[in-house]
Amino acid sequence: ARQASLDAVVAKGFDGQTYRGTTWGVVVIKDGKIVAERYEGGFNAHMPARTNSMCKSLAATVVGVGVKKGLVDIHKKAPLAEWRRPGDPRGQITINDLLHMASGLYTEAAGDPQPELYTGGAAAADLSALNTMDSAPGARFVYAGSDTILSVRAVRQAVNDDARFWTFPFEEILWKTGMTRTYPETDWNGDFMMSGQCWSTARDFGRFGLLYINDGVWSRERILPEGWAKYVGTRSPANPAYGAQFWVYGGRKG
Repeated sequence: ARQASLDAVVAKGFDGQTYRGTTWGVVVIKDGKIVAERYEGGFNAHMPARTNSMCKSLAATVVGVGVKKGLVDIHKKAPLAEWRRPGDPRGQITINDLLHMASGLYTEAAGDPQPELYTGGAAAADLSALNTMDSAPGARFVYAGSDTILSVRAVRQAVNDDARFWTFPFEEILWKTGMTRTYPETDWNGDFMMSGQCWSTARDFGRFGLLYINDGVWSRERILPEGWAKYVGTRSPANPAYGAQFWVYGGRKG
């Protein structure tokens, strides 16, 4: 009876009315085990789909590993080499600002350079890192995927070894947690497009959730800094509905 009740709740996720939108997969996990699972639209447990902005949370996780390894400090100013010239106003930006979507970098009608990064052939290193500013860092929330991409680029510069950096998300996060069907893409310049260009499965999403429920510990190994899960889920100063690349919705149902 309990299983039937749970399956009925899961079924509502696919009716197009209860939660709106189109659902291709649902996995429910309790105590580390799958207790309900369903797929539609030709998808299955092992077929990756484009995850869109869930990838932003993976970007924050890459940064978290960088923090744990001492590669980056999210509160240090000018995490990118492009911003370190004397007098450059971008020298006030921190990774914390980037993760909160409050870098202050210029946006057009509350947008960002993301469409050009995805379809125009521009490199994140050129279009985003060299962007101008139109507000003080930390002062204004703009949902700009370029902020996400630059936070991961800061880790790339800190690693300072591209061969190592390109294996970083896989060896430090995805393979350790069993997220073996998750694939983040890069631009032609080798920067991960973690604002949305990732592929994953519902089961891998479940593993990702377990990693955060357990405060960044997986199989007794600490992957993320202690308290990182609380950090990403804490309301940001510029938008109480947003944390650090995670939506928090201020207690409301999202």
